[in-house]
Amino acid sequence: RSFSRSKSAAVRLQTVFRGYSQLRQFRSYRSVALFLQSRFRGFSARQFVFRSKAARKIQSIFRSYRQHKIYKTLRSSAVMLQTNFRAWQQRKAFHAARARLIQLQAVYRGHMQYSRYVRYRAVALLLQTWWRKVIAERIYQTVRASIVKFQACFRGWQAQKLLHTMKSARVIQSIYRGYFTRKAISALHCKAVVVQSVWRGFSTRKQAAEWKVRLQHGSLTIQRVWRGHSARSMARRRKFAIATIQAHYRGWIERKRLWDACRQLASKAREYRMRIAEAQKQVQEHMKLGNRTAHSLQLLLESSSITSTRNAITSLEMATRLSDVCAQCTVELGAIEKLYQILRSCNRSKPELMLAKQCLQTLSNFTLYRTRFRDDLCILPLTAETLTEFIQNMRDADEDAALLAVGLLKFICTDERNASEIAALPCRGPMPTPMHRLNMTLNMLQKKLPKPTNNRKPQAPKLVLELQSLIQVIGQNK
Repeated sequence: RSFSRSKSAAVRLQTVFRGYSQLRQFRSYRSVALFLQSRFRGFSARQFVFRSKAARKIQSIFRSYRQHKIYKTLRSSAVMLQTNFRAWQQRKAFHAARARLIQLQAVYRGHMQYSRYVRYRAVALLLQTWWRKVIAERIYQTVRASIVKFQACFRGWQAQKLLHTMKSARVIQSIYRGYFTRKAISALHCKAVVVQSVWRGFSTRKQAAEWKVRLQHGSLTIQRVWRGHSARSMARRRKFAIATIQAHYRGWIERKRLWDACRQLASKAREYRMRIAEAQKQVQEHMKLGNRTAHSLQLLLESSSITSTRNAITSLEMATRLSDVCAQCTVELGAIEKLYQILRSCNRSKPELMLAKQCLQTLSNFTLYRTRFRDDLCILPLTAETLTEFIQNMRDADEDAALLAVGLLKFICTDERNASEIAALPCRGPMPTPMHRLNMTLNMLQKKLPKPTNNRKPQAPKLVLELQSLIQVIGQNK
């Protein structure tokens, strides 16, 4: 009882101390989060869209971490309670089973002793009966021999008396022969009794040896079962103890890792705040994202120089990746059609190939906003003809650029209406349809695949797999 009281007091002290530690840690985390939110909201007033998303992400990560930590605390407490309760249940069940087993052993041993006593008593009675029979037979033989002797004497006297009146020789011969026959019969009877006694002794000893072997085998079986049960119980207890120690150690390692990660995040947040503050001090009006986007759009739509166009596309690629507002402005000013035209006019030279990749990367940035700009990206028939022609021309020159074009076209074709319109586009003069271009490109790439060796099919390139997936998407949604 004193141990249970001490244990309950220790558990209560641990609960209070852990609650105080968690509350203190939660308050420190909350103060840090509030400070980060206040600073971040001040900066997000100047750059609303991208920074608001970052703030929401930081909040979600922090709340997830806080809820996960509360859940881990509750779970560890529940696991500890379950552990103690199950251990008590197992001890109680073990004591009850041990008491029942001891009672069963006592009943079984009493039954075996009583059975042994009954068998020994039956054997003793049998031996007493046989011995009494032997004594009675001996007495009977002695009395019978005396009577026979007396009869012989009497008959001999009678024979002597009647010797003169009867044929004495025949009488004497008959008497002698009768006596000799009786003596032989008595000797045979004694020998038969000895043989019976020896056989009955052998049978009794054999039966006693068999019962002794059975008793030894039963005791060995009970000992083997009990020792196996004890060994298995000890193994289960050791396994449970090892698992408990491993769980506590892994929990400590995980808590330490999370605490180190929190400290690193806090240090990185301080560093980022300092860098943001320094950048805010050094920022100029023409370097703001909106002004840079407007200037880049003006250069893209008005300039004819490849250098100016390349610089404008580079700025647009960064702006559309970081801000959906800039992406919306790009769509409204009709820059998407201009990008498709630039992409269609590029050849296989290295500068224009780099310009084409930048155009594709800028167009691919619109896919980051899911289905918001999907219809704006689909300008038929310009989109389908430009992308399929680019894939066909660049399949060998630059696989990465071809993969970008395939991914963009696959995103556009996720809409059933766009996929059906692309599949239904007719031929324009001698030019093949977009679907015919895709199938031709896939067939040419498959012909260049190496032949299988040793019954092993070679792995197809990524461009082949993406083209097969694109054709399948168009076929499903048309």
